[in-house]
Amino acid sequence: MNKKRGQAWGFDLIIGSILFAIGVIGFYFFAINSQQEQYDKLEELNYAATSLADTLLSEGLPNEWDSDNVVRIGITSNSKINQTKLERLYNLSLQNYEITKNKFNIIKEYYIIFKDPFKINDIDISSIGKNPQNQNNMIKQTRLSVYKDRPITIEVYIWD
Repeated sequence: MNKKRGQAWGFDLIIGSILFAIGVIGFYFFAINSQQEQYDKLEELNYAATSLADTLLSEGLPNEWDSDNVVRIGITSNSKINQTKLERLYNLSLQNYEITKNKFNIIKEYYIIFKDPFKINDIDISSIGKNPQNQNNMIKQTRLSVYKDRPITIEVYIWD
């Protein structure tokens, strides 16, 4: 009895090629979606940073807000940084950082740097908020304003 034996290498080749193609296509879609997610996260952080910077350099709501009646935090009066509002923001951020995030209408973490320090009780203060530590996703917005009749640069950092 002679039996013919052969290998079905053609069928194996077809199955292997199909699996390889599925793998390549899957990787391609994963890579595209990953880039889109990063782009979306960047856009979200940029929007939050812009929103915080714009709100910060507004007059706030009500115009003469304090920690009891603040609806929206702003540190300017007549397009100049108001020392009283600046002190109120600093004190409020020390007392309850989470409330300041709520009043800025953001859910991200923030850190504000004033390039020229300001004084509160004879102490030089140059920043407000949470100091970032090795953050991967962070956006910086820079604004110019006037403080004590001099230009001042303000940097706003946002991260998640």
